[in-house]
Amino acid sequence: MLITVAENYSAGRLGALLPAEDLKDLQPVRDRTALKETLHLAGALALVGAVGWLGTWYGAQLGVESPWTLIPAAVVAVLIYPRLRTTGPDLLMSYLGP
Repeated sequence: MLITVAENYSAGRLGALLPAEDLKDLQPVRDRTALKETLHLAGALALVGAVGWLGTWYGAQLGVESPWTLIPAAVVAVLIYPRLRTTGPDLLMSYLGP
């Protein structure tokens, strides 16, 4: 089977590496990447929202003003989404600026 795949690959038949008779009883695997990524995003957003809500609620108990109470949510967001590490400080300063 490996030789068949190698011969078909070298012949340029990339869409038919195996003969059709070897594939007749096989079922394709379901691609669940979109579901997995959606659940990951929803969970991460729920976590950041919960930390933001808790920071605002706890900050109000201590008398801390609103923009400063969102710092824990910003930290959690940066930990969950590593791409925010480059833009996160600018985003945080835009909330804290005049």
